[in-house]
Amino acid sequence: MAAAKQGSDTVWVLPPLILHPFSNALDPVRMLAGTTTAAIAPREPPPDRNAAAHVRRKLLLAKYCEIRMLWCIGKDLLRWIDQCLDFVGRRRELRQAGITAQSLAALLIDNTPAPVAEKLRAWGVTDYRNIFARALGLDTVFSELPPFTCIAEEFLLDYYTYTFELYRVRQRAGNYPKLEPSRFAFEVYTSGEYIQIIERQMSQS
Repeated sequence: MAAAKQGSDTVWVLPPLILHPFSNALDPVRMLAGTTTAAIAPREPPPDRNAAAHVRRKLLLAKYCEIRMLWCIGKDLLRWIDQCLDFVGRRRELRQAGITAQSLAALLIDNTPAPVAEKLRAWGVTDYRNIFARALGLDTVFSELPPFTCIAEEFLLDYYTYTFELYRVRQRAGNYPKLEPSRFAFEVYTSGEYIQIIERQMSQS
């Protein structure tokens, strides 16, 4: 269903957001919350230089794993934005409103519809705004994720800041209309959930 009536306003039903890395919804939360790096951080100063270098490399590798997860999430977000833009382009009222990719990113991150926010929180993703912003920022720069050895240590250690700023630059790239969450609805699923939905639909057809 593309649109539904709610009072005097049309509620536009956008394509669902499917998050493939969230097959287990808690995995990326643990990863992006930094528990992986906390688990390997030494509690006491390392005894020698070699030990310190080893611990630092493990820390950088853990950060790279977090970035890889973030990049995968960004791919799903960009795919959803592209699907929504296709949806918008097929409907004159929305097309004339001048909706852009930035409009949709802001709807997802800054003005999240309540049911979507509630489901993400139910998964344990309480910091979804920052996670999604960083994911879009990262995927704005990398169409393919570079190998570990091609990313500067400074970026790895402080990727939270860099990727969030990249998102802000992306959003400031042009003027865009802001979308009211009461006028736009969409579902969010893990890939596992969505496969189950498709399987049920196929079994009922």
